[in-house]
Amino acid sequence: MYKNLWALGFSCLLTLPFSARALEIISPTDDGVVIGDTARFIILCDGSPRISAIIEGNSHPVLWTKESFGGRWVGDVFLPSKGDHTVLLEGQCGNTQVSAEVHFDNSIESSIEIADLVISRFFSKNKPDSLDWNWGPAIFLYPLLKIAPKSVHAAQYISYVIKYHQHHLSKGLPKIQWADACPSALSAFDLAIAHHDGFAWSSVEKVISWIKTAKRNKVGSIDHLGYNNIKSFWFPSSIWVDSLMMWDVLAVKYALYAKDENLLRFGVDQPFVFADNLRNPQTGLFFHAWNLDKDLPYPENNAHWLRGNGWALVSMAEILLLIGEEHERYQELSNLFVDLAEAIFPYRQPSGYWDTVVDDPGYAYEESSGSALVATGYAIGARLGLLPPEYRQLARDTFQAITARMKRRSPGFTMEEISMGTNPESKLGYKLIPKDRNISYGVGAFLLLANELSEDSFDSIESIKRFQLHSIPFQKYVALPESSCCSDK
Repeated sequence: MYKNLWALGFSCLLTLPFSARALEIISPTDDGVVIGDTARFIILCDGSPRISAIIEGNSHPVLWTKESFGGRWVGDVFLPSKGDHTVLLEGQCGNTQVSAEVHFDNSIESSIEIADLVISRFFSKNKPDSLDWNWGPAIFLYPLLKIAPKSVHAAQYISYVIKYHQHHLSKGLPKIQWADACPSALSAFDLAIAHHDGFAWSSVEKVISWIKTAKRNKVGSIDHLGYNNIKSFWFPSSIWVDSLMMWDVLAVKYALYAKDENLLRFGVDQPFVFADNLRNPQTGLFFHAWNLDKDLPYPENNAHWLRGNGWALVSMAEILLLIGEEHERYQELSNLFVDLAEAIFPYRQPSGYWDTVVDDPGYAYEESSGSALVATGYAIGARLGLLPPEYRQLARDTFQAITARMKRRSPGFTMEEISMGTNPESKLGYKLIPKDRNISYGVGAFLLLANELSEDSFDSIESIKRFQLHSIPFQKYVALPESSCCSDK
């Protein structure tokens, strides 16, 4: 009897009419902020959208482009004025009549003003003495000092970094034993050199001492997890792509300051060492980690992680800025940088984001911190003349995309869609990493981009041209003979 009732209920359920998914506006977020005179809309819509935007009483047709993520479409809407806007999207998703409304403001014109709003929220939730001596906070503090001279809150930002270092000096620095314990020294270095406050210089020297004396592995680098600590005992000898940002940028900065030729040579060599081992010759993308004992990726089914490739691109860009064109390896490193930029590029979505699994867009989720890092690399590369100038526009697009998805809080705004701390994983493993908001290293990646674009205008952009840019091929601006320095594996 119960089985028959269940069957009857199930058959009735199957006969119920199921309506198509209602139109959903993913971006811009309601009560959010847009920078520039064009709002990039991302919608969820079943079927091809025939949807117009109604703004200030006028209807405007929208050219919609499909993303790799199921049901997502992207379209640009020109904003005729600065200030508060209410935009009504109205039309059809397939054969279904739909409408949705969103309210946002576009009066902010500077990337630094946007950064200030994100920083204010981060400060409200994180006191400087609550931040660990670890890579996440370090990646936030490093660009915070870069932005400080350009912000009306300069004194507050510098004070925050000072209080962080005072706190850790007073309690005693942890033992420097692996890569993630190094990048906090980046802000200590810049406090001394750029801001003329050297009270934390001992922190720099302690980290540099470890970089100089740490055991070199079989490929002439340093194991990411170090030596003689708990992590190094259960993990094979390996290099991780993160290390380029965790300690190599600092090594080059310090070597140039101290005129340490041996350290400089070691630091500039590292991107080539990493490319020799971590770069996949089929895709040109970097694996997350390389097992030096087995001479294989770790794990063996490791995929191409977006944020890791972003670390590599930004690190190379920073090193190029540091060493300058006069350095003997500048052109080689430029080519390596462009190769990676070219490898990442085809997987960019019309939204301005990349999937956290770089080369399989739509497989996992769009991720903001890695997208910000790649965009920072693009912007620097265009500024240096290594990439075509259109790629600085692509960087602006990504900045606008991340900004438009931020959520208003009190105070400030939160940066959304940051994947949480990530160890080397399989493809499925990266997909299962959860996302969160306003994580220190994610905000830091966004601040790096905001700083690089601080002089850029976000207005007067042709929407159709912007859309077409996502398929423009790269052009190498420097051609060199084949080099034996970085043979593919």
